[in-house]
Amino acid sequence: MRPLVALSTDWVPTPSEGVTSRGPWRFDLNSSYPSMIVQAGAVPLALVPSSIGALSSLIESIDLLVLTGGGDLIPPFGPDTNDSGDSAFPETRASWEMALYRAAAGMGVPVLGICLGFQIIAVSEGVELLGDIASELPGALDHHGTPEKPLRHPVESDPSTLIGDWAAKRDGVGSYHHQGILSVPEGFALAARTSDGVIEGFEDTGRNLFAVQWHPEREPGGASLVRAVLERRKR
Repeated sequence: MRPLVALSTDWVPTPSEGVTSRGPWRFDLNSSYPSMIVQAGAVPLALVPSSIGALSSLIESIDLLVLTGGGDLIPPFGPDTNDSGDSAFPETRASWEMALYRAAAGMGVPVLGICLGFQIIAVSEGVELLGDIASELPGALDHHGTPEKPLRHPVESDPSTLIGDWAAKRDGVGSYHHQGILSVPEGFALAARTSDGVIEGFEDTGRNLFAVQWHPEREPGGASLVRAVLERRKR
């Protein structure tokens, strides 16, 4: 049986004139995410919000939870710094995904956080965010590319870690963010960072929890990272 991988979805507000008939949100997922999961030999499953209690039996049955990307974390979960023009995603999504992460981690389900998901895991573990790399970190690399105009930069990786081993075999990663995290969560290992000190990857292999600031679903070989995480759960 192929592994089952659940993915969080983006929350897109419904225009005010359509709320009555359509509800307040549309739940969205870039096809690059399920494509990566399929390439990794697994079956993707998109998650839409429900109570964590109602989802508990489903969470227990999955082989991996992937927390996907999205807009900026803002108060009460992130800093009040959003001068980049990036959209901020809803507080309701942040609250739900943090609860989802904690539930999965508590049940021993492997988790992979991507970009925003990386920050969701960090904040859930008590880490503060770096609100805007360009203005708050003198001499920083340019991290704020876009999918249309991607930037790439190398990462300094620890090849003894799962994430670091994957990154060490690449010529860099795509960068699409302007926020970062100020420290590695307690109990996690630093797996990758850039030369300016920005943390790009961390993990807790004991609990099979992994987080990358870049977007493996947009990277050649991204599926191999998912496969490595899925293989890890069998140990």
